[in-house]
Amino acid sequence: MKECADFEDAYDLMRRYSVRLACVDHLPETRSARAMQAEFPGRVLLAAYAEHPASDPFQWNADKAMVTANRTILLDATLEALRRTRTRPLKQLPEHYADHLTALHRSTELLPNGQPVHKYISTGADDWAHAEAYATLAAEMVRFDFTAQDIGWAETTPTSDDGLGFQRVDMSGERAEEYAAGMSGWEREWNAG
Repeated sequence: MKECADFEDAYDLMRRYSVRLACVDHLPETRSARAMQAEFPGRVLLAAYAEHPASDPFQWNADKAMVTANRTILLDATLEALRRTRTRPLKQLPEHYADHLTALHRSTELLPNGQPVHKYISTGADDWAHAEAYATLAAEMVRFDFTAQDIGWAETTPTSDDGLGFQRVDMSGERAEEYAAGMSGWEREWNAG
């Protein structure tokens, strides 16, 4: 929404927009991030990037109310969502927003064993890109029932397929291939991982 001068600005945004869940980088202001968690119980997660290419897409630590995301997979998902307009930025973009998103360049390096490793290299200021990534991460975390239960939101009771009027489809054979063909690269990595 805007560049915050300090955590009080972030508190104001949390209140003004009734933010359900926010991800806040655990570094370098860990103490301030923890204070924000205390101010908004169950609505703030500490967030961190896992830089190792083989790390899980994300790891949830309920005791610390912290999520660690594979940096490359999360940035892939974030930028893909923006490209496909699954996520839409504000009509009035913050200053330098587009520059920050285009400052990240995806590269591929080969390990000595010949295995390709994908990563993003920053060529300039990229704060808005990482803000979008953490927003994507928060949105994904909201979708998981275990997160809601672990951080103290209202209890949830699963609804049966019948209760939803939902009929499952057999995804084996041709249907599985058709489904996989429609996934983007990060979705295939996510589902394979």
